[in-house]
Amino acid sequence: IAFDHATLDADYQQRAGEIRQLEIVGADADVSAHGTLVLGDAGQSNLTFHADSPRLAELGSLFDVPITGIGSVDGTVTGNRTELQAAGHLTGDGITYQDNGALTLTASYTARVPDLDFKRAAVDADSRATFVEVAGQQIDEVKGTTTYADQRLGFDLTASQPKRSAKGSGSILLHPDHQEVHLEHLALTTANQEWNIPQGEQATINYAHDSITVDKVRLVSGDQEIVADGRFGQAGSKIQVKMSNVDLARVVAPLAQPPDLLGA
Repeated sequence: IAFDHATLDADYQQRAGEIRQLEIVGADADVSAHGTLVLGDAGQSNLTFHADSPRLAELGSLFDVPITGIGSVDGTVTGNRTELQAAGHLTGDGITYQDNGALTLTASYTARVPDLDFKRAAVDADSRATFVEVAGQQIDEVKGTTTYADQRLGFDLTASQPKRSAKGSGSILLHPDHQEVHLEHLALTTANQEWNIPQGEQATINYAHDSITVDKVRLVSGDQEIVADGRFGQAGSKIQVKMSNVDLARVVAPLAQPPDLLGA
């Protein structure tokens, strides 16, 4: 990444820095900051910063992250070595990650780093994205809260489309060899019905090596029941779906297709 120019006017002593001016300007990114940054146990930081990039793909290539689009982040750093905190706002336009993306993205975030150990960092965010594409599905809006700590991503999200919505909460465990999704609550709603994971139950989904494993995911709507269990994504794998007392015409409705399938 090439920068046109950089300016730094600062003092640093006894693990504390006073940054009067920090400015880095380039075609791929602009960064600015000013204030106090304390990396010792005494004193408090008060550092404001701004960074934006019209070409996130260039920055993503540094970390081997397949992201594209335009992004900016603003925030203020407080605290000291015991626990540094950063809070602010993030925006993005035309964001894509692999085959997923969003037209717009806004978020308010708070990040905490104890003892300058970034492996123990914790992040809370309140986010909203519009015109989202996930796994080939077009979603008008996704909003909610997320938390990250100890390789666990917690979420409470609502996805909306015309005449239907999905609300889910749970967690994603980020293991070295696979990702494990635990759905503690899931509600799929249309104009005339709602499907839920029964209270007290959880749905577990594992993803690893281009294979997805579904562990007895059960959805109910009144006396109707759908249970899915198995694996897909690899040769010979299969998912078994069992339906009981299901009105098929009402099941088709959430898929926004004409109700030309009848029966039970």
